[in-house]
Amino acid sequence: MDRSDIVPKGFTETEKERIITILREEGQKLFVSHGIKKVTIDELASAAHIAKGSFYSFYQTKEELFLDISTYYQQKLFNDLESILSFDNYSDKKKVFLFLKTALEKLTEYPLLGMVNSEIIELLYRKLPQEKVDAELKSDILRLEIFKNHKIRFNYPHPIVAKVFQKAMIACIQNQSDSDNSIITDILLQSIVEKVVKDYE
Repeated sequence: MDRSDIVPKGFTETEKERIITILREEGQKLFVSHGIKKVTIDELASAAHIAKGSFYSFYQTKEELFLDISTYYQQKLFNDLESILSFDNYSDKKKVFLFLKTALEKLTEYPLLGMVNSEIIELLYRKLPQEKVDAELKSDILRLEIFKNHKIRFNYPHPIVAKVFQKAMIACIQNQSDSDNSIITDILLQSIVEKVVKDYE
């Protein structure tokens, strides 16, 4: 979700960028520490050193901030991992498998992404306006362009692939406490990649 075109009244462009950065960083800390339901607008505004009323110049709800943070770090994660898709000696399926597996391993660097589960997604869909949800779904689909740029093709339309990858990642995250998680994750991701990624022709 690109917020670069939003300039709240009373703030310069530089101030706006600085406050959004702080809200993302401090918001992630608060959401991870306390959970999205318990964090308040007052706490978020205080962490960013702005008045509560000013918070609404940037985000209408805490759920909108959560979604923005999630979108921002997902894109950052994808950018960080793009080099994997350039490995010449690997098949397309192995590249996608390593991309997804490494993304899971790097979630410690993006703790908010690691807390996303079906309950939180349901909460966001319930609390946010439909256009916000649609915009996020579109962002998920657009992020798959990174694979297209490396000539990796899928057997299904991108909207389907985006949802499959999302559900697979959530399932792997929720299973992290299982002692057999590493094996289960490999089996799950390999099965999905085998089905979803098109064989090189």
